[in-house]
Amino acid sequence: MKVLKLIPFLFLGVFACQTPQDIDPNDPNAEQPASEKGTPTEVGQPVGAAFSQTIGPEGGSISTPDNKITFTFPAGAVSKPTPITIQPVENKAFVGIGLTYNITAPDTKLNKNAEMTLHYTPEDVEGAAPEVLGIAHQDQEGIWQSRVDVKVDKVNKTVKAPVSHLAHWAFYEQFFIECDKKEVASVEQVKFVVKFPERRTDAKPGDPYGDLMPLSPHQIISASRVVRRTINGVTDGSKEGDNYANVGQITEDRSLAKATYTAPAREPDNNPVAIGAEIDLKQLGHIILVKNVRVESGANLSINGSYDANPNVMLTVNGNKLQGAITDSTGLKMISFSIEGFHGDGVYGFGPNGGSQIIARISQFTIGTHGYYNDRAEWISGKATVTISNYKGKERPMIGKISGTFFRGTSPFSASAKFKAVPAVL
Repeated sequence: MKVLKLIPFLFLGVFACQTPQDIDPNDPNAEQPASEKGTPTEVGQPVGAAFSQTIGPEGGSISTPDNKITFTFPAGAVSKPTPITIQPVENKAFVGIGLTYNITAPDTKLNKNAEMTLHYTPEDVEGAAPEVLGIAHQDQEGIWQSRVDVKVDKVNKTVKAPVSHLAHWAFYEQFFIECDKKEVASVEQVKFVVKFPERRTDAKPGDPYGDLMPLSPHQIISASRVVRRTINGVTDGSKEGDNYANVGQITEDRSLAKATYTAPAREPDNNPVAIGAEIDLKQLGHIILVKNVRVESGANLSINGSYDANPNVMLTVNGNKLQGAITDSTGLKMISFSIEGFHGDGVYGFGPNGGSQIIARISQFTIGTHGYYNDRAEWISGKATVTISNYKGKERPMIGKISGTFFRGTSPFSASAKFKAVPAVL
């Protein structure tokens, strides 16, 4: 079991004496001194029915019906048999985990701290880590007062923290990754930021109920705190057999803890992709925060009876010209096209003349065209078309399909494709 005392070391020892050197103090997104009083939030509304149990001087425990949360009262916490009621309510704490629990008892004050235990799942801490969970109660002014003493047990997947008095109590994330999407198309981008809760840095021992610190909204941390970025646990996402081409790429903002992940041109073999950031907690060492992103290509490729359910898709829009290539995993079979006069959604055909062209490649040296002239100089068309059903411009996925007949000389073969990917807009 690991005892985590994150707040006093991290926020008192690090931030009280210095401002990060690579941050503009006038930037509202940078690490700034926190509000001394914290920022109030509304009180959450009840969620479901309350539950209660009588706790005597010998102590006891109360669990939620799903056993997600357990409150343990040690011997001597109350002086006489006391009915204690727990009402689940909405969690309005900044980046709260699960529900808030309002603990009440008539005319009662705890003589000893109780203990609140969270039985967490990976989904509960996605984008964060159990080591960075904190606990706080909401005071009468609506301000969340956080405690400094949290115990993490990764083996049993529990987080425990003291409950000093009867109030609204909730767990929250002290550091976490925030992203704008959890599912992306091929070559689509996801923006990531690493945040922590703005808070006071002058709490002193002897404050009521212990070393409490009022919380304010989370803000972006300094880039100097990010040691490295990872994809699937590997720095920069590259290693033998697992490079940018099949897992994507991370581009960092070196002034703040922001980054952009660009998905690969096809669905990766390991999906979802785990995007990580290793954070330096100074005296407490390093932690790795992880956020999962699923890449859904929505593409397929069929050429002359050969089918690929997960081809590479590359699209480019340059003015009124659309170019695309849908390639199988071997890189040998492909449909590529170039459309002049591109104007967004619609059906685009290909004639014997003009700038628009489309071909289907069967192998390295065998290419099929969309039509041919017969021996009477008549154009025989395979009626190949590219249909664009969704184009919203830059940074948005384009959806389309390709169909038609192609020819090796005069021998026909069928080829078709579906695609969904973000085009490069030049």
